Amino acid sequence: MKRLAIILLMAIPVSTFAVDMKGMENNIISALLDVRKQKTYKEMFEANNKVKLELRKALRYDESFKYKFDSLGMYMGTLISPDKKFRLFNWNFEKPNGDHMYFGIFMKYDERRDRYILTELFDKSGSLENDEPEKKALDNKKWFGCLYYEIIPFKKGAKQYYTLLGWDGNNKLSKKKIIEVMAFSGSKVKFGFPLFKQEDEQWFRRVIFEYSAKSNLTLKKYQSKKNTLIVFDHLSPMAGPLKG
Repeated sequence: MKRLAIILLMAIPVSTFAVDMKGMENNIISALLDVRKQKTYKEMFEANNKVKLELRKALRYDESFKYKFDSLGMYMGTLISPDKKFRLFNWNFEKPNGDHMYFGIFMKYDERRDRYILTELFDKSGSLENDEPEKKALDNKKWFGCLYYEIIPFKKGAKQYYTLLGWDGNNKLSKKKIIEVMAFSGSKVKFGFPLFKQEDEQWFRRVIFEYSAKSNLTLKKYQSKKNTLIVFDHLSPMAGPLKG
């Protein structure tokens, strides 16, 4: 007697997992608003850890690199480099004493690992103020914190660099604008390259403009027919004894 083998094919429903980027964006905004409600520096710092946590949750997904984050952009920087090589999320909070503290996370695709790498920035500008920060080579663990608003890619030889223009609320007395040069070494972030020649023939790694908190300074990119220029206002002291 011949036996017939009956093979039952079960239809297994396949569900497509949709990443809720909007929901995660709202969670980051909620965490940022919570930081602003805190009264002490300790409370602000601890609440800001929730911002980092929620942001990292969103950046685990590849979709986050191209997601616009339009709503979040009203509360923190969400810059993408013009060459689409990296993305920078950058924010701050003002301490009760008026000093500003800065945070940042770079998102960059690593071809060797075939995934996006996140690099957190740690603001150490307070410890650099009396140590000639214009001449210091820095990295993500020792960063001159600020809010970047412009990324200008350029090449020097075969090396790809990025000029970053930034704003620093600093404290109740003064504000700062910063010209920083950044490059990647593999997936590592390096800040400060000796590309700025001053009138006294010294080479600086970054340019820092400090000015009265009551004033404003324009620092921006200007594209001429031949070159990309960085233009800025001339700063002068309000009184003779304030020179420098």
